[in-house]
Amino acid sequence: MSPDYNNDKPVKWIHFECDDPAKQWILEANSIIMDFGGVFHSVFLRWAVTVNGLHIAAEKYKSRDWIDGGKHFAITGIRNTLDGSGPSQTHVRIWDGQMASEVHSSSIPMLAAWAFCNMYSCLEEFIFKLFRVYLEAYPLTICRGEEFEHLRRMHREQNLSEAHLLSWNEVWEQRLNSWHRNKLYDNIEKVFNNFVEKTGIETPIAYHNDFAYTDVAKTLGGIALIRNCFIHGVTGVPEDLGAFCSTPQSVFFNYASGEKFEITLHDLATFEFFADSFTQTLNTSLFELAHPELKGVVSRSSGRGQ
Repeated sequence: MSPDYNNDKPVKWIHFECDDPAKQWILEANSIIMDFGGVFHSVFLRWAVTVNGLHIAAEKYKSRDWIDGGKHFAITGIRNTLDGSGPSQTHVRIWDGQMASEVHSSSIPMLAAWAFCNMYSCLEEFIFKLFRVYLEAYPLTICRGEEFEHLRRMHREQNLSEAHLLSWNEVWEQRLNSWHRNKLYDNIEKVFNNFVEKTGIETPIAYHNDFAYTDVAKTLGGIALIRNCFIHGVTGVPEDLGAFCSTPQSVFFNYASGEKFEITLHDLATFEFFADSFTQTLNTSLFELAHPELKGVVSRSSGRGQ
């Protein structure tokens, strides 16, 4: 989906290797980051062309050619037949050109909102995938306390035999999935901050004086606020969302407390911009985490990062 590629563009992703066994999780996490960098952009593009299609349809159905030709727009659904023979496909709405145009136009804001939710679900999946990769490498991170003493014992004994290994893999999968389910109730801001704390990942050295990952986490929290407002049918911008938009971490979101709440194409574009910057920044951070001796090799002038 990138026919506009040319050799003058800056390198977007850093592909790297690392021989340290303790850092192999970084390579897997980096692969996830690069994959999702494409996912976010692809989802945005697909919704963008869908919205574009609605604009084109709205223009088409109100055109003189359509209206003067006496054409109508029909939507097919399933209804019970009048003769009692059972459900069958039939027209559930038939509109003239002007009405069809208005319905297509009025659907555009709804698409922007659902596109935002689609992007959010990808963002949530992305963060949990990263965290799970780290936990697979360091499972005892979530096996502390008396409650999980038997898991720590099984972890120590996993290499005694194939049976021990199979038993460990089974209980570990249960523990990891249980952790994931419980963390789904946490805000992604909290989950990401926890990921940063556990992994020790830092923002690229070229951006140390500009922002920290705690700032990025606040942006994640703001995005979650916007999504939750839509899901719960909020009609007015709440105080906490307005307060978020008064901070530098709000990127280009500009909601004001008390105003009408709606998700626009501008908000969707802002989300995609953040996701693009977020994934590239993480890519550089993992490179520097795997190769601390090369910190600073990736400079601000490369066009990467926030």
